[in-house]
Amino acid sequence: LIDSVMNSTNGIPVYLSQRRIMETFARSVEALKANENLLIFPENKGVVSPNHEHIFQFKTGFLYLAKMYYRETEKSTTFVPVSINPQTPSLSVGDPVVFNPKNNFNIEKERITSHLMNQIDSLYIRKQ
Repeated sequence: LIDSVMNSTNGIPVYLSQRRIMETFARSVEALKANENLLIFPENKGVVSPNHEHIFQFKTGFLYLAKMYYRETEKSTTFVPVSINPQTPSLSVGDPVVFNPKNNFNIEKERITSHLMNQIDSLYIRKQ
């Protein structure tokens, strides 16, 4: 299941260098403008989440994508939490959350990250 999902995507590489990360964001914004969906894996492998038993802490850099997309289109980005559980194996979808450009960006990062982590953790638990 997981292999077929990953193999059917047209991946956008995530460049971690400060100089090339803008290329990742630019390609991602263009994909969103073309009404394409993006599958983002924001987990920071190796950094245990203090409040979630089944997932690692999320990096928050992906949320700059929502800010950039809004700046270019005046449209908000919707993030849909997806839990991939290799033990069952299963893929579950949770409740979406919409980026609110009127909120302070740091508050919005915390709100969206918390929502996504809580949803994914609860979806993972339900499928065990």
